[in-house]
Amino acid sequence: MKVCPCRLSRNPDEKTIVIAYDVDGTLWLGSPAGHVTKEMIDSCRWCAVQGIVSGRADAEEIAKNLDLDFGLTGGTDALLKVKNELYPNMEAYIHVADTYTDEVEAKNANWDFIYAGAFEGCYSEEEVQRRKVFRGLANASISLAPLALLLLYMWVVK
Repeated sequence: MKVCPCRLSRNPDEKTIVIAYDVDGTLWLGSPAGHVTKEMIDSCRWCAVQGIVSGRADAEEIAKNLDLDFGLTGGTDALLKVKNELYPNMEAYIHVADTYTDEVEAKNANWDFIYAGAFEGCYSEEEVQRRKVFRGLANASISLAPLALLLLYMWVVK
């Protein structure tokens, strides 16, 4: 299942969510390269405070280069610092990473966790609605072929 974290927000006019990314195996610039692209990160700037929480010593430098809000080295302790000191009282805390160990660290810090391969960035309200409609049609097992033929016929006859 693909996930848009900003849909968790009850207030779309404010940044009420924190997203912390791992680097290696998660971001495109990691070693190994991961699934999460710069475009995905940029798509979340409207709704989320974002940063890096990674075991890498250069986490702060990577965060600065990507113009993110924080960069910390560590696991559970770094996630707890973000939640308790840097950005307390947010609606949701989400860690995007690639390993089971990352998931355990997130759970230990009482963060939600999204595997990097399931993360697609954040969508506008219009995109979310479009996806709901498409998913609804697919779930209803409605064939779009007759509709397409009807539209083609109407276009040719007109």
